[in-house]
Formats: sequence, structure tokens, C-alpha cells
Amino acid sequence: RAASIPSMLLQPLVENSFKHSYEEGYDEATLSITGERVGGSILFTVQNTGASITEEDLGRIRSAVYGSPSGQDGGIGLKNIYDRLRLNFKENASFQLDTLEGRGFRIIMKLPFMKDKQEGGNSDESTDRR
Repeated sequence: RAASIPSMLLQPLVENSFKHSYEEGYDEATLSITGERVGGSILFTVQNTGASITEEDLGRIRSAVYGSPSGQDGGIGLKNIYDRLRLNFKENASFQLDTLEGRGFRIIMKLPFMKDKQEGGNSDESTDRR
């Protein structure tokens, strides 16, 4: 079944991976994106094996994403994704940021499964039709 997901959900994460891995010299870095339906949800995992960050930097990024009104402390792309998930799905979506213990970075997003409009489900104008 086709699912309706918000547009521009994955692209900023791919761009971040290239910016913070390949452009910083991690030529052997890999990027993986997986998605699966789990019950009434879709679970996306995006991770790279390139550049990682310290726990301190992770805390700063989490504060910018989850707390500050405009992502002014960094993580603007991540903040935009988080805000759009909240706008579209309220508390029915989650957005988790984590390091891979110095071997990369991982983001896990969980959002409600919604059928694509073309298949008779409900969605709004801000979603892709896949």
C-alpha cells in the first residue's frame, strides 16, 4: 500500500550526511535509509558511518531541535523536520537523534501510517503521494 508522508522529510538528512561526512574527509562513510511499517506507524531510520559528534554537541543539537524556537543554536534542518512532524502529527510522531558511539550519527522518526489520497486515505496538501 502507498503511504502519504510529509515532503522534504528525508532530503535534509541526506544533505547533512554529505556535508558532515564526505565533505569532512570521511570518504568511506556509508549512508543508509530504511523504512518499515510497524503496526499503525511508519518507522524511518537514517544513519551514516562518517562523522560523529560528542555527547556535548549532541546535547546542544537536541536543545536546538526540541527547545529553541528557531533552531538558532544549530540544527536548522533538523529543527524544520521536527517542527513539521509536530505540526502534521502532534504527539503521534517522534524524532530521535543519537550518535553511533563515535562511529556516525542516527535519526529515527516514527509517524502514523496514513494511506495515500490516491488510494482513498486521508492526507493533506503538504504530503508526497508515494
